[in-house]
Amino acid sequence: VQKAIGQVTTVSTQLAAALTAVEQAQQTIASAMEEQHATSDELARTVQGAAERGTDVDRAVAQVVSASAQAKTAMLASREATQRLAALAGEVTAIANRFRTS
Repeated sequence: VQKAIGQVTTVSTQLAAALTAVEQAQQTIASAMEEQHATSDELARTVQGAAERGTDVDRAVAQVVSASAQAKTAMLASREATQRLAALAGEVTAIANRFRTS
């Protein structure tokens, strides 16, 4: 009986040690899962922020393209006006020269 009690005690001690090891492993896994969850959340926030900045960049590029088109239109209008003024200046010079020779 004493031998059996000793064996039961040994098995109980080994079982308790095994249960303690399992509990520690569970705690380690739980901590790792919490860390992974926190990392995933941070990654999601980072990706969201990058997407928002990407949208901001897209808007800025669109504004630059629009401003460039407007500048081109203004430049073409300015060139046309300059050409008309040059033509008018030529006409005025021709008229003035007629009065001088008369």
